[in-house]
Amino acid sequence: MCALVIAVALIPLGTGKAPGVSQSFSVQAYASGTRTLVPPTEDGMIVFDRSGNLTTADKDWYLRYGKYTGCMFTVKGEGIVRIQATTSAGMFYRNSYETVNGRDDPERVAELSLWKPTKAGLGEYYGLYEDVEIVDGFGVPDPDRDITVKLTKMLGSTIDLPIDEQDDSDAKSFGLWTNADYGDVADSAESPLANTDAVFDTFDGQTITVTAYFEDGSCATQTIELHTADFKAQMDDPDAFYGYGDITIYPEIVDRSTMPNVYAPEVTEDGACFWLHSLYGVIVDETEGPHPYPLDNANEWLNDTVPFVFDRANTFEPVENAVIGEDSICDPSSSVIVSVPENGSWASQDSEPRELEVANLRLERSAQLPFGLAVEDTIEYAGYRGDMAYANKVSEEQMGYHIEDDGSLTSGFSYRTVTFEATNRSDGEVLLYTAALGDLAVLDDNEGHFSRMASRMMWTTGFDAATNSGWDCVLAPGETRELSVVYVVSDELDEQDDPLFCLSSYQGDSVAFRIKSLL
Repeated sequence: MCALVIAVALIPLGTGKAPGVSQSFSVQAYASGTRTLVPPTEDGMIVFDRSGNLTTADKDWYLRYGKYTGCMFTVKGEGIVRIQATTSAGMFYRNSYETVNGRDDPERVAELSLWKPTKAGLGEYYGLYEDVEIVDGFGVPDPDRDITVKLTKMLGSTIDLPIDEQDDSDAKSFGLWTNADYGDVADSAESPLANTDAVFDTFDGQTITVTAYFEDGSCATQTIELHTADFKAQMDDPDAFYGYGDITIYPEIVDRSTMPNVYAPEVTEDGACFWLHSLYGVIVDETEGPHPYPLDNANEWLNDTVPFVFDRANTFEPVENAVIGEDSICDPSSSVIVSVPENGSWASQDSEPRELEVANLRLERSAQLPFGLAVEDTIEYAGYRGDMAYANKVSEEQMGYHIEDDGSLTSGFSYRTVTFEATNRSDGEVLLYTAALGDLAVLDDNEGHFSRMASRMMWTTGFDAATNSGWDCVLAPGETRELSVVYVVSDELDEQDDPLFCLSSYQGDSVAFRIKSLL
């Protein structure tokens, strides 16, 4: 990924040197994409870089996990031994970089290749970081390639960090993060980045206060007030909008009505200048005093990770626009006919329907995995590629249980094995996707409304964990086969008045077995 270089904030250049102070420092913009300082302009201004995509994630995600703005600064000066800083809005973060090689460190590269934002807080090598991004070397055919990785670490709204003379610029550079509510704003044709513009507007009037401590015992403090404006900008690369090229924003505030927006054809096709809304600031105070804000909560996230948290699933989720008639519910020893897609694809709209008879349903409860299965044999293990720490994070947050190495479950949960006979009553083969055939459910009222019960499928007939060969089986015309599906489910199932095993139908209404007698 190329650097996204955006000049966005104009700040009168301060020295951090108050009368009588022998040491000085300056707050300078830091281009995180190119990892270089952005020099001040001729009239004494410094220019922040803003790296990364110009867009903002959907609002629900943003409010929970925020935006790394790419607006970064570094504290520059001779003899600095400590930096303290406080922001009145959002938090500070810091980027660092490392180079890894698959030949020399295959386990690290394996963890890197599987990293995603929902894994923040997990992993031996990258568990401390909120964002992990491969910026160079990914996808190169050479298995011995070097891979450059950018690691983003949240720090907190106040930082208090020692500085060593050997530290590189990354260690002394900090970015601004926020998840402040930006109101009821949406992108439009006239303002295609309106929600991102509104994110930056949440910084308007806020401050950053930076204090540098020097090896001779002196200190100096600067306070920078932030504001927003529209700037003249130009794409250096057509892919820059997506974060893969360069964008230059000039230190020139413009009237947006006089320039095209970033989506205009003259911009994307001809490279014309456009307007871009962003952040700038001015130094409003310089003193020789120490940091004026409390440090009790400094470095809040330095040694911890801001976690991704999955939403808790409802134990019982009502099924909308569907009912089960009383004549479509039978006893476990009876049989029902359902239609299934001939090609096994329930999402397909043009598969030929086939009739499947399901009979003699049984249900068994167990505290351990049935059939002599180990955790490594399960769909859960294969689906998470052996990362049971991540699998357990998901299951704990979504449903409230985790699986121990020996297969035992959190108290209040158990394995339920549903076994039945399936007969292909059609004149052609059926590719039966067993896992999609049914769900544990509960009848809600006398009108046939029902709710599916939250569960996790762990194993099904036809599944081979060693090869992940498939979760389905092929039934010849007239063939009968005994099939089983293993679920993890809350023991609340036993407390329900009218629990069901509900069978989906590819074409037609759902049918169900009444299973209270089996619990």
